[in-house]
Amino acid sequence: MSLDDVITVLFPIKLFTTQATHVSKNKNDFKSEFDELIKDLDVLNSNNWPDYVDILYGDDCVRRLITRFHLDEKTTIRGFREFKDTKDSSQINYLHPLLTAVRIIAISSSESERSFSAMNNIVTSKRNALTTGHISSLVFINCIGPPIQLFKPDHYAGSWIKSGKRNSDEVNCPKRTFKNEDSSYVNLWTL
Repeated sequence: MSLDDVITVLFPIKLFTTQATHVSKNKNDFKSEFDELIKDLDVLNSNNWPDYVDILYGDDCVRRLITRFHLDEKTTIRGFREFKDTKDSSQINYLHPLLTAVRIIAISSSESERSFSAMNNIVTSKRNALTTGHISSLVFINCIGPPIQLFKPDHYAGSWIKSGKRNSDEVNCPKRTFKNEDSSYVNLWTL
């Protein structure tokens, strides 16, 4: 996917124009931030450039993006200027951090909401002793893991059994089985 394709996909973003009900920021502030972001991203699309592009064209927009994404200014500006000369962003290593940051802009909050919902289904009143690491792993598997039809548990079940854990079809825990039972009462018990 080229940078122009990424920018084209990002233009319909509406996440930045919405706000939570408890935020006391003016709706016009969000709209102006959104418009500024779109204008800044527009500089990265070579199809929208004027016929004559000088060496400083778009530097202010790229600097705002650099500030927004906390990137190194000197190398990113150098990469953007090379991009203006070549119009090929794939060959410019200095521009990759900015392009990566642009590609991962969330277009909605649905993924994070889905993750919180999965976490609420995992951490129940009966499973409240899970550690943060276990919860994180379970949420990751639930949200990103393969579908159940593609999961191959053979390796994991084999390593579980080889490590000394019990099989799922065992009736008693190994600690509860008494190997040295007194057999002197067996005849009495069978009467």
